[in-house]
Amino acid sequence: MDEASLSLIEVLVKSEFGTYMMVATFVFAIREATKVPKKYIPALSIVIGVLLAILEFKGFSFEVLKSGIQNAVWAIAMVFGVKYVQEKKLNKNT
Repeated sequence: MDEASLSLIEVLVKSEFGTYMMVATFVFAIREATKVPKKYIPALSIVIGVLLAILEFKGFSFEVLKSGIQNAVWAIAMVFGVKYVQEKKLNKNT
């Protein structure tokens, strides 16, 4: 493994993997159930990420906001990554 891969793994291990997985799951479920346009997914992720961070830290501060936005960014990457893989697989099979 190269150094960039190791630093990514370290970031994943240090961050709260469960929290951004939860944000990604919520966003993915809402996107599939309501067909929210792609342009609203980042804002939706930030709102959900910050709300979950407020619940996790039991209050609001700059660190909570930072954590919520960080979780939202990871969740956005995961949701769009999953959608990309699904579309790529679907196009490959047709």
